[in-house]
Amino acid sequence: MEMSPTPEAALTVADRLRGAVPDAGHLHHMPSHLEVLCGDYRRVVSDNTLAVAADEKYLRRAGAMNFYTLYRAHNHHFRIYGAMFAGQSEIALDAAARLEAAVPGNCSGCRARPWPTGSRASSRCASTS
Repeated sequence: MEMSPTPEAALTVADRLRGAVPDAGHLHHMPSHLEVLCGDYRRVVSDNTLAVAADEKYLRRAGAMNFYTLYRAHNHHFRIYGAMFAGQSEIALDAAARLEAAVPGNCSGCRARPWPTGSRASSRCASTS
């Protein structure tokens, strides 16, 4: 429904995801794909604030470089986007700083993907040189 002409039709279904699994950041985040299209930017910020908090729990358990690295960055990005459109510059700037801190230093400019590719799972970025 996200790319349909009526994304608002799926908002009530998206509401079921929110909070269904409290430690699943991605489920907190997913309704914001619809909310951003419907202009509910404050909800985009609040959903992704919850997503980032859940992601922090996962980060402490699993570390920074894994299949979820880009999802964590995506949740920060949505929080920035929603805050900018809601006129919440302090939240947007804070979220941008948190995004920068969330991206592992060894991934800056890397070619390798932090998720499994082919038959081998890569847990570290390869050097770009």
